[in-house]
Amino acid sequence: MQSFVLFVVALLAVARAEVEYCPSPFVTIGNGCYMVSDSPATWENARNACLSSPIELETDLAMISDCEEHHHFWNYVAYTLQQKVDYWMGGYDVLEEGKWKWLNGREMPMGVPFWYPGEPSGHPGEDFLAFTKEGFFADQNENALLYYACQVVDLGTD
Repeated sequence: MQSFVLFVVALLAVARAEVEYCPSPFVTIGNGCYMVSDSPATWENARNACLSSPIELETDLAMISDCEEHHHFWNYVAYTLQQKVDYWMGGYDVLEEGKWKWLNGREMPMGVPFWYPGEPSGHPGEDFLAFTKEGFFADQNENALLYYACQVVDLGTD
């Protein structure tokens, strides 16, 4: 029993340390530091807003490749913020139709559980990644006005 209590205390300490690590206005969601916008923008304007974040660490549009992180992000916006809106993320297939990449050049996960059924649709002009209010990825036109999610890209832990 004592080892269980120590384990729980250790977990709480780690969780508390992670929360304190994210500089305001970013918050801990899963294993990352994220900030969601309070107003919509085009994809380009959303990216520029993320790149010009007021903190000293490197930031960009969010890039979520992990299923668990994906789940944590959706729970945060749907239940904590109670926002039923779509968000820009840092993915695109503008260089080659159907070949989705993150802004860091890594390939994006495809299919379930990440993408909305029938997505990416491949419709002309839909070359940028949206995180839908239903909790899935979908392709979207860059000029659509969506809210957006920024992420601390380098936590400076190396």
